[in-house]
Amino acid sequence: EVTTRSKGTPLRMCVLLHQGFSAYAATAPDTVRREWQKIEGRFERVEYIDDSKELLRLLVELTEAQHRTQTNVPSARAFSAQAKSLLAAGMFKEFKHAELASMLARVFPLDGSALFLLPRISARVAQNERTLFNFLQSADWSARVGADSLYRYFEPAMRQDVGPGGTYRAPVSVAGIQDETVRTAMAPDVHAKVCDELDLLDGAGTDFDFAAVSAGKATPVFFGSAMNNFGVQLLLDNFLKLAPPPAARKSGSQTVEPVYEPFSGFVFKIQANMNPKHRDRVSFIRVVSGCFRRDMLATHVRTGKPVRLGNSQRLFAQDRETVDEAWAGDVVGIVGNYDFLIGDTVSEDASLNYSEIPRFPPECFAYIRNSSTAKFKRFREGLDQLLKEGVAQQFELPD
Repeated sequence: EVTTRSKGTPLRMCVLLHQGFSAYAATAPDTVRREWQKIEGRFERVEYIDDSKELLRLLVELTEAQHRTQTNVPSARAFSAQAKSLLAAGMFKEFKHAELASMLARVFPLDGSALFLLPRISARVAQNERTLFNFLQSADWSARVGADSLYRYFEPAMRQDVGPGGTYRAPVSVAGIQDETVRTAMAPDVHAKVCDELDLLDGAGTDFDFAAVSAGKATPVFFGSAMNNFGVQLLLDNFLKLAPPPAARKSGSQTVEPVYEPFSGFVFKIQANMNPKHRDRVSFIRVVSGCFRRDMLATHVRTGKPVRLGNSQRLFAQDRETVDEAWAGDVVGIVGNYDFLIGDTVSEDASLNYSEIPRFPPECFAYIRNSSTAKFKRFREGLDQLLKEGVAQQFELPD
């Protein structure tokens, strides 16, 4: 909310540097950030000045230049009362009461709340100071200009807000197919075709049944495009609404609830070679109960051996981040433990042993023979790796 700059640096240069560094920081690799942390703090102290007051004074001058024939201007007492209420609400803390009242009189009919929000909204959603000046040029100064005027002007930019990594979020708006906004957004023939296809879906589909979805008997279908960033946010929002909470799990005759304090979980997936540079192996553990903490000691129930759960990570596409703590329902990837198999139980309570997870019956059968005796060891290692990952199942014929 507050812009600072080094003394002697022009305001416009600060804006350009801020935008450039923000864009770079969004894509900077972790190695670059670590190198910066090493040299951070070695520079001489730089004195900074607060640019918020300077920017607001600039807005006051620009706004004052837009209107010269105002009538029905409130009295000085009214501006003083407005300044008092704005300061009481926590706005314009850097200004004194008299200075703020003078500013409000100069920017009239721009409302005080609009003056406070204008630089913040333009910096947040527009990412371009030119948009701020365009608003001042296009505003109707014959009537009051309040926060509602700001919303109407910046609404398109708000719907195209910048997200993490510099990507733009798609416009998110829910409306019926007959809505006027939807009609004008597509050609008449396209709109008619979409209406026909939606009618077909209504006739062929069934009503939404949340109980069936929770029981795993029905699957809701969402239409969108990840490539065009269309419908993705709606899918994620509804996934959070429809997804069931962490469930209890059977361990013999015992039912382990998520609130059970000792940590426990089971390996439900193993993936090797996710990083071709390191040929690593990640065992994905779903936490059933308790709290997982990085580097904690737990028991590998199948072997009875204690294991240290270090190098815990959370994976999302190509990105990885270290997981220090996880709770029931979370998934943690453990890198490098080659003793884990799918279905194994890992727990602080060695008496727990969760039932084996369901696996699909095989449909394709084949005999696999090693054609080269010299490569038998590599053949056996490769086959064992596929078996551990659950890609294949091994069957042996009785003698």
